[in-house]
Order: sequence, then structure tokens, then C-alpha cells
Amino acid sequence: MTPNITTSPAQLVTMATRLTVLGLLLSVVCGFWIWRQRVPPCHTPVAYKIGQLDPRFYLDDRAVYKALRQAERLWETAAGRNLFVQTSTAPLTVNFVFDERQNATQAQQRLLPQLQQAEATHASLAQSYLTWRRTYEEQHLHYTTAQEAHRARLQAYNAEVDQWNAQGGAPLSAQQTLAAERSSLEADQSQLRALTQEIREIRHTLQMLEEQDKTLITTYTRKVRSYNWLSRSQRQFHKGEFNGTDITIYQFRGPEDLLLVLAHELGHALGLKHVADEEAVMHEFLSEQDLDPLTLTAADLQALTAACGPR
Repeated sequence: MTPNITTSPAQLVTMATRLTVLGLLLSVVCGFWIWRQRVPPCHTPVAYKIGQLDPRFYLDDRAVYKALRQAERLWETAAGRNLFVQTSTAPLTVNFVFDERQNATQAQQRLLPQLQQAEATHASLAQSYLTWRRTYEEQHLHYTTAQEAHRARLQAYNAEVDQWNAQGGAPLSAQQTLAAERSSLEADQSQLRALTQEIREIRHTLQMLEEQDKTLITTYTRKVRSYNWLSRSQRQFHKGEFNGTDITIYQFRGPEDLLLVLAHELGHALGLKHVADEEAVMHEFLSEQDLDPLTLTAADLQALTAACGPR
């Protein structure tokens, strides 16, 4: 037996009201969707906030926001409109994740001044070596000349002594002359011995400089290999990434490089794709850009216009 179901006038009014409200809501949603399709890209600023910030980057929120504002202005100046806004409730989060990329970069940064110091020390050692080498050569020449002169005088003295002895002895005046010459020869011999010791000490100094430079070059070569290995190991990495909801920064070399990485990822947040120009901010790899100062290239501006519409 089928029950007899009746609907009261009040219930009909309620149902009609609900249908009307539902229709209005659907109209609003459809209207909003249509409006969104017609609104030019970049019309609404991209809201972001800072999320994870590993302390090993040696940055604080203030420094990061400063760099982000600089990166914002790069795009906003070109677009002629406000493209970004920082707010604690933003859906887009900027994170700094420390891994082997930044660890290798910091290792390089520690090595670089050591290499520069080693190069300066090597140059200083080389200069000292040349100075001491010239001194050695001069003193050695002086010694050789003085020694030859001493031998000649000694031979002349001995020959004169032999001559007087053959004649039965020298007169008093000749004896006095010979005695003075003998004293002079002994003084020369003493100076030659002192000069020999000086040359020996100079030679020791040269050997010491050679050993120091050899040790320095060995250490320098080892550090250069480490530095180059760190450079090669990073070529396969990207410095940051944008996955649609988060910007993650993995590596940068300094304030100027950080600005480049942030500008690149903020460009992705605006909808910009990679460009072919290797000097462009939006090139896939961040290595050939001019950071002093960082500017947008024609390829960047074309990508900005394609993503956000004309200025």
C-alpha cells in the first residue's frame, strides 16, 4: 500500500527559497569564474611569507625580507604595478633549506680567502727568493773576486819572501814592508772567512725559502683541487625551486646572488617560464647573469609581458 504524501504550502515556500539561494550562489560562482578568466594575469598581488629558515644560512627574517623586497621591485618596476605583498597569512611560503649545495658553497667561501692568501704568500716568497738570490750572486762574485786578488797578493808576497831568503835575508826596510803586507793578507783572509760564512747563511736562507714555497705549493694545489671539485659538484644543482605553493632556496653565494635566486623564483610565482638568454634572470641556470647591478634583460621583459600582459 503506497502512503499518501502531501506537501504543505509552507514547505513549498521553503523549497523555493532554497532553490533560489542555490541558484544565486551558482550564479555568483559562475560569474566569479568568468571574471577570473577575463582579469589580466598579475592583477592580484602574489602574497607570500617566510617559512623555514635554517640558521646555517646565517640570515634572519629581516635580511630575507629586505632581499625579497629588492627582488619584488625588479619585477614591479618593469610591470608598473604592485605584484607582491608580504603577509603572515599568505599561501605562498619562502623556505631556506640547507643541504649539500649550500654546505659546498660555504666550504668554497672558506677556501677562497685561503687560496688568495696562499697566492699572496707565494708571491712574497718568490720576491724574497729573488732578492736573496741577487744578494747571493753579488756576494759570491765579490768573494770570488776578493779571493783571486788575495791569491795573487799572497803569491807575490811568497815570491818576494823567497827572493830575499835566497839573498840571505831582507834589509830592515824590506822586512817592514813584508810585515805590513803579511798583516794585510791576514786581514783579507779573515774577511774572506766572514764572507764565506755570510754566503753560507744566504744559501741556507734560499734553501729555507725553497722549502717553504714547496710546502705552500703542495698545500695550495690540494686546496685548489678541493675548490674545483666543489665547483664541479654544484653544476648539476639548481639554487632554488618553485613548486606552485612554496619557494625553496637551497644555495646562494652572497647578497647579490641571493637577490638573483629570489628574483628568479618570484618570476616563476608570477607564471614566468625559463628563457633561452643565459644572462637573463629567468634563464634555467643562474651563473652567467651580471649581478652588478642585477637587471632584467629583454628576454625577461618579454616573458613578463607574456605572463602578466602589457604594462
